Amino acid sequence: MKGIMRFILGGAAGFLTAYIVLNFSDLDFATDIFVIALFVITAVLMIISLVRYNQVKKLSEMTLTGDEEDEANASMYMKYSDYSLCVHSSIVVSVLALSLSIIAMESIFFTIVSIVLVVINCLFGASMFRVMRYASPERKIPELSDPNSPKDILDIADDGEKDVMLIGLNKAYNVLNTTLILAIIFATFYSISNSSQIFSIIAMSVVLLLVNGKYLLAVRNK
Repeated sequence: MKGIMRFILGGAAGFLTAYIVLNFSDLDFATDIFVIALFVITAVLMIISLVRYNQVKKLSEMTLTGDEEDEANASMYMKYSDYSLCVHSSIVVSVLALSLSIIAMESIFFTIVSIVLVVINCLFGASMFRVMRYASPERKIPELSDPNSPKDILDIADDGEKDVMLIGLNKAYNVLNTTLILAIIFATFYSISNSSQIFSIIAMSVVLLLVNGKYLLAVRNK
């Protein structure tokens, strides 16, 4: 999980820096390079998501008892957490790529690719509850279409899991405050020399990645 998070944040930070340098250098292909890089990051996250999905499904189909069953349950929980982080991050990155394709590029091809990636990642997100059922087959996981699914998920969680969720939300809240302030400061300074709103969109995406990552890491490492 930490390796995945380092990949996501390292890629976002690196390409954000590259974009700023290229943009100040007045190179026309800055946005093209950045969007292509986002496509690559999205593709890698999607591959990891598929691998984790298949691993959780395979473990859920095994008949185990005793310590082996406990180890399998712990492994499924970890892999489900990895799946959640990759899917949430991939959605953010693909939406960012779509936004940049529409605002800063005139390529229909890039826009279509971005839309396809967003749709696929939304389908991955819709499969979240299915993976949760594989990881916790003994629990009655609600359907995604159920309007009361958030409450039902909370109801089936035990007191320890609720405490972990609360701690994760508190950490995510603290990260949100800090990163939003930093994003506002950097966006302000950037806007003084450049009227483009692209930097603000990228900054908001980075904030989302950090907040999601902080919460999911806190919950995973309970």
